[in-house]
Amino acid sequence: MCANQLQVFRLNSWSLAALILVAALSGCATVMQDAGLGPAKDANGDATATGAAPADNGPDAAAAAAKSAALEKAIAGKTDELAAAYAERAEAFAQKPDPDAAIADLDHILVLEPGSGLASIVRGEIKVNKNDFTGGIADFTRAITVQLPAADGSNTASLPALHHLLGEQFPGMRPNDLANAYYLRGTTKQAQGDIAGAIADLDQAIATDADFSAAYNSRGIAKGLVQDGAGAVDDFTHAIASDANAADAYANRGRIYLAMRNPDLALKDLNRAIELKPDWATAYFDRASIRQKTGDLDAAIEDLTKAISLKTNYADAYFNRALDYDRHGNLASALDDYNKIIELRPDSADAYANRGIDKYRQNDMDAAIADFTKAIALKRDFVKAYLERAVADRIKGDTAGAIADYTKVIELADTDTGMYPQLFRSVFMREANGGAATQEFTDTVNGWPDSWPRRVGSYLAGSLSESDLLDQADRAEGRAASAHHCDACYFIGMNYLIAGKTDTAKDFFQKCVATGRDDLFAFKFAQAEVARLSPPPAAAPAS
Repeated sequence: MCANQLQVFRLNSWSLAALILVAALSGCATVMQDAGLGPAKDANGDATATGAAPADNGPDAAAAAAKSAALEKAIAGKTDELAAAYAERAEAFAQKPDPDAAIADLDHILVLEPGSGLASIVRGEIKVNKNDFTGGIADFTRAITVQLPAADGSNTASLPALHHLLGEQFPGMRPNDLANAYYLRGTTKQAQGDIAGAIADLDQAIATDADFSAAYNSRGIAKGLVQDGAGAVDDFTHAIASDANAADAYANRGRIYLAMRNPDLALKDLNRAIELKPDWATAYFDRASIRQKTGDLDAAIEDLTKAISLKTNYADAYFNRALDYDRHGNLASALDDYNKIIELRPDSADAYANRGIDKYRQNDMDAAIADFTKAIALKRDFVKAYLERAVADRIKGDTAGAIADYTKVIELADTDTGMYPQLFRSVFMREANGGAATQEFTDTVNGWPDSWPRRVGSYLAGSLSESDLLDQADRAEGRAASAHHCDACYFIGMNYLIAGKTDTAKDFFQKCVATGRDDLFAFKFAQAEVARLSPPPAAAPAS
């Protein structure tokens, strides 16, 4: 991490496959997985009780009541259709939803039909949907062991209702129940972090049903988790070949392409995913990430706005849109989004820290410091928040607070991140206490690797002259040249300020500001010093 500025990380609602590849290939990301498990979701991401009985008292309600009465009568009378009645009642309970009651009825079916692997699959899927992964895996294993359908020739009167119920719980079910069992056990193992076990089960699902698109898709996710990017792309491609409308597979392949630094193919796949599923907020979110990578911020903001319109509580989309507004210099809109994120996620330390940065860009130092302090309270080792609070402290005139925050950064950070805090703390301490750099500071600088911060440190320690420091700055190329010149002028100015030569100090601070590098802490400090050293404008004479 660049020690001279706060880095904010774009959130990506990617599959877990992309998470691993992004971590390995291109940086950090926050992800969510579309694994095909769990209840259906509405446009805002909330669970919906699909198939629930109507709330009115019309003909549908009367028919449902009559059916329920018939089921209760069949169960009470222990008729030959008892297993089927339990299966239909289990379906009604699952739709309510009342998963525990549904599981109890499936228990009864398995007493009546102990060889019913299908009942085990359905029970396992209901358990998974209530986050009982261990119970779900046990039921899927039981189903696989009895070799679907019921190998012992026991009564299978419950099969039609059970297949219907499985279709409600698992919309991607296949005609081959053994393939379904392997698939569901594999995806459940993946959710528990057993990636090798997941791949082994998904291999079996695909061997049993070669056109199982969802199994290819899930295995692609699993392969991504073990950093097999090529294998993941291959599986997503197979998923698409098996089902040309597999929007999830297009989106997952696009996410992997982006992680593998191929934004053109990534964009093509996300466009197709959106074409197939135009109300999918996550796909717009991911396409925005691609557009941000290619520098098309307006299109990224447009996609994030669409995602938010489809899912009004989409905190990650608000976060990324706030970052893009920041890059556009639209602080008012960025602050609105950070406020919304904090409303949705009051424990988001990153949102507080980023809002704090925007507030001190608006010269509201008290509000900025309050936000950085809240971010630190939520995340005690939040180095970036300490760095930014030190800036706000210093600009406000609280040098002791800045020194304390830099001391905390030095304690928490690695050598690279801690170098600039050492430089700033050194000059602030000298300004507050007088005197030259301490021997401790000199020893610390001498232990740093050869780098620009070490040259600045050598200048502050007295072993490199002012002219040599400026000469070193002039040797840099590109943006590094303006950054080094900004640093050099600020620290030279601080040396003159500490020596009481305020006019010369102000001249160097102005040269620092003239670089325009407002992304650097040295620039912010120099700007504050220029304001402090400039006399207020003369009052207009009284008329």
